[in-house]
Amino acid sequence: ADVAEGKRLGVEGVPTFFINGRKVTGARTKEEFKAIIDEELARVRDAEDLYRAGYHLFIRGNYEEAFTDWALAVERSPNHEDSLQGLMRLENIAERLLREVERDADTTSACRRLEEVTRLTRAKSPLHERAQGGLRARCR
Repeated sequence: ADVAEGKRLGVEGVPTFFINGRKVTGARTKEEFKAIIDEELARVRDAEDLYRAGYHLFIRGNYEEAFTDWALAVERSPNHEDSLQGLMRLENIAERLLREVERDADTTSACRRLEEVTRLTRAKSPLHERAQGGLRARCR
C-alpha cells in the first residue's frame, strides 16, 4: 500500500519528503530544510492573508473578488483548507445560478447569470464549462 501511494504521489526514490505539498527529493542539510520550511511558511502566511481578505469580500457579497483571493491563496499553498472550502462555497452559488438559468425564460437575465458563473468558477471546472457552453448556445 505504501509503495502504491508513493507512486501515486510521484515518488521515484528515497529519501522523498513533502513539505506543504512541495516534493523535496534527495538528502538535504538541516540548513536546506530550514530554508525550504521557511519558504513554505511564508507561502502559508500569504495564503492566510488572502483567505481573510477573500472572506471579508465574500460576506459583503463581492463573490468575484473573493474568488480571486481564494484562488491565489490555493495557488500559493495548494492545501490551504479554508480557501479550498471558500472556493467550494462559490461553486455552490454557481450551481444555484445555473439552476436558475435553466428556469429563466429571459435571455438577458440568463446571460448575466452565466457570465457570473464563469467569474466564480475555476477555468476548466465542470461548472465553468457548463456556463461557457450556455453562453455560446444562448447569449452570443
